Parts: sequence; C-alpha cells; structure tokens
Amino acid sequence: MTEDATAPVIQDSPVAGQERLQDLRVRQTLSPRGLWRDAWLRLRRDRFALLGGLIILGLVAVAIFASWLAPHSPTRQFRDGLALGQPVPPSAKFLLGTDNLGRDILSRLIWGARVSLLVGILGNGLAVLIGILVGTAAGFVGGWVETILMRSTDVIMGFPVLLLAVALISVLRPGLNIVILVIGLVYWTYLARIVYGYVKSLRERDFVLAARSIGCTTPRILFRHLLPHVVSLAIVYLTLGTASAIILESTLSFIGIGIQPPTASWGNMISDGQRYYRAAPWLVIYPSLALMLTVLGFNLMGDGLRDALDPQQRR
Repeated sequence: MTEDATAPVIQDSPVAGQERLQDLRVRQTLSPRGLWRDAWLRLRRDRFALLGGLIILGLVAVAIFASWLAPHSPTRQFRDGLALGQPVPPSAKFLLGTDNLGRDILSRLIWGARVSLLVGILGNGLAVLIGILVGTAAGFVGGWVETILMRSTDVIMGFPVLLLAVALISVLRPGLNIVILVIGLVYWTYLARIVYGYVKSLRERDFVLAARSIGCTTPRILFRHLLPHVVSLAIVYLTLGTASAIILESTLSFIGIGIQPPTASWGNMISDGQRYYRAAPWLVIYPSLALMLTVLGFNLMGDGLRDALDPQQRR
C-alpha cells in the first residue's frame, strides 16, 4: 500500500515550537542588531543620559546657528559698552553685560560654544583615531611592533597631560588648529592601552581562529571581526574624552597659549574677567557656567553610553 501524498502534515508539538522560539530569541540576542537595539532601550530608560544628550544637542544647535543667535558681533567694541572705563552690567541691549573692552558677553558665549565644541570633538576624535590604530596594531600583530608601540605609549603616558600640551604648544604656534592637534597627540594613549588589551584577548577567540582557518585575509579579519568590537569603546571614549578636551582647551586659553584673542573662547573670557571679579562678577560667572554645563552634559551622556553598551548588562 502506497503512502497518500495528500495526507495532512503533522503539526509540531508545543514543545518543539517553544524550542524554535527560544532558538530565535537567542539568535536575535547574539546578533549585532540586537546589541544596538538593547543599548538604545537601556539608554532611553536612563534619565541622566537623556538629560546629557539634550544638553549636548542644545550646545550643538547653538554652535551651528551662532551667527543667527548672537545679537552682536563677538569682536565688536561698543562705545556704550563701558561706563567710566568699567564693564556695563546686564541690560536690555546687553543681556549678559559687557566685558572690559565693551564687547557683548552673550555673543561671545555663543561663539565660544562653537570654538569649544569644535576643539573638543575634533581634537578628541583625532585622539580616538590614533588610539584605535595604535592599540589594534599592537594587539593584533604582536612581536616587535607590539613592543615598540606599547613602550612608546608608556613613555608618553609618563608625562602629565597639561605639561605635555604646554610643551608642544610652546614649540608650535598657538592657534585653533594647533590646539586640536595637541589634544589629539596627548589624549590617545589611554584608549590605545584599552584597545590593545581588548584586541589581544580577541585575537585568540574561536571566531578569529575560524576566520584564519578558512583563509580570510588580515584586513578582512581586522575590519570585519575585530574593529566592530572596538566601536562601543570608541563611542564611550569619544563622549567622555570630549569633556576632558574642552577643559584642556579652556585651561590652555586661560593661561594664554590656547585660542588667541580676539577669537572668543570660554577660557580666555574667564582669564580676561578675573581682574574684574569684584566689580563685574558676570565676566567670570557666565563662561564658567557654560563650561560646567558642557562638561556635565558630556559626562552624563558618556556614563549612560558606557552602561548601555556594556555586554554584561544584556539580558
């Protein structure tokens, strides 16, 4: 007797269906898309991280539209901006008052946000790029390359960051581009050490050994299998490091070797206003508040990203 081809297909048992559902959930959890989706869900529940993100978005908007938001030119010296040689307090024309040269404080704060964010993001972005390249090369290649790169990193880390930055700028000519370059050259060492240890542990993992066994080239292993694991580290360091870079830029401008006048920078605004902190305290208070708010926003966002991208937090 032959088997009937039109016989109904026997349905899977509920146990088999649950097993397939569980297997699907495991595959979704292990996929890269699941990692970023879970990170976003955790980040949305972090109110402090969202507050930091709002602060950063607000500062970026102010920096981009500075020419439209600033009521006056940041370098214009108003005749009525001084009263008996002293800065004018906040008024209808000058909402935050004027400085010792009769310039509008609000306009200089807005344009200073563009300078601070530009230096912080580009300078720290350069540091992240150098740190990833050095750490990945040392951790993956090994041998004499690892020795040279890591010992050079240790030597640079032996110098205080501010002292090394002052030394480099003293040799070079102070300016916006030089400050960005110096920040990138002094801040890459910390990320390089972290990436080096991470890549060195990953190169002996099964998925890397499997890629080598099937004939994958070294560039493919690096860009396809190793660097995606470093992206989360780079994002967190880029956010947290930007706050440190902005503080370093303000410090260099405060001591006179950073952003040079008449370009508006929060650091040189605080430096110019410290001589009038009794008669015109707003010269120091407003740029200090702007600097504090910026650093707070990047730190809150960086802490939230660090927790959200932590694989141990995944369920």
